Amino acid sequence: MTLFLKVEQILCAIMCLFIISCRVQTKDEADSLNRGIGFAGQNTPDDIYCPEGYSYDAKFHQCFGRAGVLGPFTDFMIQKCKSFGGGAPCDGLHWEREFAQELRGIATCPMGAQLDSHSGVCADSVNVFGPFMSSMHKLCIEASGGPACETMRWSRKFFEGLLLLKKAERRENNDFESLFPEPHDNEIVDVMSLWATYYRIPIVPDAGYDGIPLLDISGRDLEYSLSPNDWCHAALEGSVRVIKKDGLGTVFNFSGTRQNRLQVDCVPYVGLSDLGYSRFYRAKGPFGDGVNGYLLRPYRTLAVDPSVIPYGSVLYIPSARGTQITLSDGASIIHDGYFFAADTGGAINGNHIDVFIGSADANPLRFVKSAKSGSFKAYLIENEEIRDALKKMHL
Repeated sequence: MTLFLKVEQILCAIMCLFIISCRVQTKDEADSLNRGIGFAGQNTPDDIYCPEGYSYDAKFHQCFGRAGVLGPFTDFMIQKCKSFGGGAPCDGLHWEREFAQELRGIATCPMGAQLDSHSGVCADSVNVFGPFMSSMHKLCIEASGGPACETMRWSRKFFEGLLLLKKAERRENNDFESLFPEPHDNEIVDVMSLWATYYRIPIVPDAGYDGIPLLDISGRDLEYSLSPNDWCHAALEGSVRVIKKDGLGTVFNFSGTRQNRLQVDCVPYVGLSDLGYSRFYRAKGPFGDGVNGYLLRPYRTLAVDPSVIPYGSVLYIPSARGTQITLSDGASIIHDGYFFAADTGGAINGNHIDVFIGSADANPLRFVKSAKSGSFKAYLIENEEIRDALKKMHL
């Protein structure tokens, strides 16, 4: 952007136009503040996401590449750019690096934005500004944020929706903060031979007017709709998190079926015709609801046949103990082998259990073979302390 003024002229113009003190925050002051607040929720540059081909500039809090510094920038910065004669390039996705650095400065937030103490990012009334954490970028992709995820400006409403997902992730991590010891012989009530499948909660975009509406058991429209494929998978899994375009997500649970009220032929998508009669309701839990008021918890909840394993039971699976699992926020935990019977399903009969794995794309539990031939040993445990802790997780 060679048409921009020289750095000295820019600084002078800024001082005159803004009629503010021209004292610039020193790098030490900025770094000290950023450490205290975790700038944009980040503690180290390694936590920060810049798209492929870009590098993070820790001094100016920007992603830069061959094309220049990546935006979009704040409306305030854009207007100042234009007032300096920048013209059309001021609305572009990239600015010349030296110009962008001098106009932004090394303060915690760029001009026109302030630090939001709740979210830990720089924001104005409409948008939030990056660079963002790698974990937030991952959530943005999962929430169908599209190309905007690769930029430095996101809708504030969309970002707040991601924070709700982040909150659910933190709770997921808390479920493994206290790991339980192996059971004593006198705590084992029953030894069982079981086989396991797994289920998950899909995270899908709202399809708008082009989709299949989610209806409750009375046939009322729940004001969300899905593509036929997403609709059938939501019915198959039993819960789904639907993300609106503004980033706000809502979790829905399977509530039953309405025979003779077919909505979707699910055979092409999941091979099951009966799912097309499914109905839903708004769930209470961030991952969906189980039975008896329990909420689903990733890698803790089991769907069971209550005639074999009563609801509220604690199951210890030795082959699960020691398994390393990566949670949705990127944290790694070691499973202690304990699970809680808090759900059921139409296909869960006899010695078949279904393990809930949250929003993970793949199952990390080696004992889950999804075949009757893949049986394993499990123990029904009577330990009041462990049962109460697992129950609390599910409420």
